[in-house]
Amino acid sequence: MINSIRKRYVKLNFTLASAAVLFSFLTILLLLSSANKYEPKLISSGIADQFTFSTYLDLNRNGIDEKFDFGKALEAENYFFHQYDDNGKLKEQFNFSNHFLFSSIFNYDLNDDNFEELVLFTKDDSLLYLSIVDLKNSRFLKKEFSIIKKPASVVTDYWDLNKVVIKILFDESLDRNVMYLSPITGHSIHPRGLYKFDIQTGELLNKLETTAPVAKFVFIDTNNDGINEIVLSAGSSGNTRDKTGIHDNSNWLIKLNQDFEFVNEPLEIGEFLNGIEFDIVKHNNRDLILLIFSNRKNQDPKEFFALMDFDFNILNKKEFERNEGIRNFFKTSNPFDNFFYILTAAAVYKYDIDFNKLNTLNLGKDDYSFELFDDILESDGKELLVRNQKNVFILTDDLEILFSYESENTIRDMELIKNVKNSNSELLILTDKNLKVFSIHKNLLAQYRVPAFLLTSFLFYLILLLLHKAFSKVARISGAYNYSYDDINLGLIITDYKGAIKSFNKSVVYNLPPNLHIHKNENIFDIFKGNYDLIDCIKETFKTEKETSREISFTKGDYKFVGKVNVLPLFTLFNIPHSFIIKIQNLTEEIHKERNSLWASISQKVAHDIKTPLSTIQLNLTALKTRINSLHELNKDLINDDIEMIHSEVKHITNLTKSFLKFSSLNKPSFQWIDTKKLIEDSADNFQIFFDSDLKFNTEISEDAKTIWVDPNQMVQLFHLLIENAIDAVGSHGIISITVDLAEHISDPNEKYVEFLISDNGKGIPEEELSKIFEPYFTKKKEGTGMGLTIARKIVQDHNGIIEVTSKLNFGTTFSVKIPHKIEQKYD
Repeated sequence: MINSIRKRYVKLNFTLASAAVLFSFLTILLLLSSANKYEPKLISSGIADQFTFSTYLDLNRNGIDEKFDFGKALEAENYFFHQYDDNGKLKEQFNFSNHFLFSSIFNYDLNDDNFEELVLFTKDDSLLYLSIVDLKNSRFLKKEFSIIKKPASVVTDYWDLNKVVIKILFDESLDRNVMYLSPITGHSIHPRGLYKFDIQTGELLNKLETTAPVAKFVFIDTNNDGINEIVLSAGSSGNTRDKTGIHDNSNWLIKLNQDFEFVNEPLEIGEFLNGIEFDIVKHNNRDLILLIFSNRKNQDPKEFFALMDFDFNILNKKEFERNEGIRNFFKTSNPFDNFFYILTAAAVYKYDIDFNKLNTLNLGKDDYSFELFDDILESDGKELLVRNQKNVFILTDDLEILFSYESENTIRDMELIKNVKNSNSELLILTDKNLKVFSIHKNLLAQYRVPAFLLTSFLFYLILLLLHKAFSKVARISGAYNYSYDDINLGLIITDYKGAIKSFNKSVVYNLPPNLHIHKNENIFDIFKGNYDLIDCIKETFKTEKETSREISFTKGDYKFVGKVNVLPLFTLFNIPHSFIIKIQNLTEEIHKERNSLWASISQKVAHDIKTPLSTIQLNLTALKTRINSLHELNKDLINDDIEMIHSEVKHITNLTKSFLKFSSLNKPSFQWIDTKKLIEDSADNFQIFFDSDLKFNTEISEDAKTIWVDPNQMVQLFHLLIENAIDAVGSHGIISITVDLAEHISDPNEKYVEFLISDNGKGIPEEELSKIFEPYFTKKKEGTGMGLTIARKIVQDHNGIIEVTSKLNFGTTFSVKIPHKIEQKYD
């Protein structure tokens, strides 16, 4: 029974564990869904100004980005940059006379020594200067060499030149490097366009001057003759009213040869507030132009992207249903990558080369732009970095947000720092007020999601278990107080489902034998070992999980206890017993009062039963005396009748007195080892005259029950009563049998008892009379006193045994007498 409850607790623990795992999974899932997989950790922060800028470049190609600080000396009108080594220590300082173009710092290996040189630009109010620094040898290859002069078209003192786009290529005809440069200027007619310089001499080799700024140019062999053409795009800035030539009121797609001549007619696209971007893609092993057209006006023409050949013929085109305000376009540098990204005012889209939409990420209308596509997170993959003036996002190539950062100040510029020593990428963010460097770390929850899952599962399980135990304890305490916890006549014991005692009141101590002690956490079955009625009642409740009650009694020396035990299960929220309340009610005084009342009743009954025949005898004696005095022959028969009546009543008084004396004079048993077979034979000797071929008497004694520890005289008296009842039930024809066997106690296999089964196949006892047959003076016999079975029960009880009866009308009756095999008790 305890194992059954234990199994249910195992199932409960499994259920709680399953619930904890589910709660943990949902919690982790919720936290991961609401948090990014990566998060920023501030490494350093400083004050930024318009003359300060930092960048990180791996010029020696050792896998570690070195730091470069660009700034202006506070006390002198000169500029400088600091070079730091791999450990962050200042290595070299290079000084300049003019202001840096911070967004135009490049690195190329111009000496073919596997160490990249720094190519940078400075400017004053009238000139653009080129500088090339050999950092390996800490020297200038070219220092502030003027290459472009401020044009006369700029009438203001300030020259709005803040960026240049360059490509440095090896020119085989010159056998040295040349530089292609496009200046990005504002509010000027020239210099805009594309310029070609000899790096070594600084000589201008060629130029295409336009009023439209050249945003991008690429070199590709468009006609498969082994010579690269130049494909470039020019934007519509709307700074001039002149619409001749390559003007800035339209967007242009242009193809030049190496002599800067038009290969075909430039393609004019859109107008001011429209824009174009392009890249070269591979489609079916063919180089094509991917063109993106944007329109910030809420009117036609519609925004689109198209595939074009190098003669500017459209091969495939997809228009947006409505103008979303394309802000940016991004295609990886690998022409074989068959996907590209479009960034609009509201979202990022991913398309394949056939213009199928692959994915969408909504960011909001906040003018985002693509910054780079690189292995930002050192994850062996590539991620997108997208930003606007306040926010930075790092996205997977499928547009899942991995990282986000919101700046309090306006972001002016930013740069990725890849440092293998740290193993975490760093993000340099320059705002209008400060310069911050962040390390990009995995979110701890995402990084340790398996341990976090296990830990939260354990914590949830612990919480559920503690709640269950708390509920059980509250129910246990409240249940105990519902039963008058301090009632002196009501002993309360509270156990757990294993039988371990968790609480008890003082009344239990008062009601226990003096040598029987109770302590917390002891097992109830060990404490009351041998008290079968109590143990059976407890075990029955443990087994059935229902309230049970039973009368109990036990004797230890002079200590006698008679009472009632009631066992009540307390259930958990899951309807599993967590505790049991054992109520032991002391009824000793009540039983004594009841027995005294019974003795008074018996005495009154005996007195009444004796008084009646005595009165009859007295009357008959008076009549007899009168008849003798007037003796006459006719009175002989009457005298004999009187004498017979007197004899009958005297016999009745004698039987009544004998039964009463038998019951009242029963002494405490005097135990000794007795041969069981001899005990049965002695008990049956007086009845041998009744046994013949028609009335058979059979005995069967087990080898295990050959001896028994009893009072032989009382046991013979017991069997006399039971055999006599059996003979009365069968009459002169039938079978009476006595079977003796040694068996285990049903509640305690370690306890043995001897069971006597006295059976007959007589007329049986009606069911309604079975509960009364052990009561004093209950009898259906004409001359019976009703004390026989009362005496039989008293003998069995004095032997700490049990007597029970089963019967079926017209089939017979069986009395079961169970006597403990050996009871070690001391009696006065």
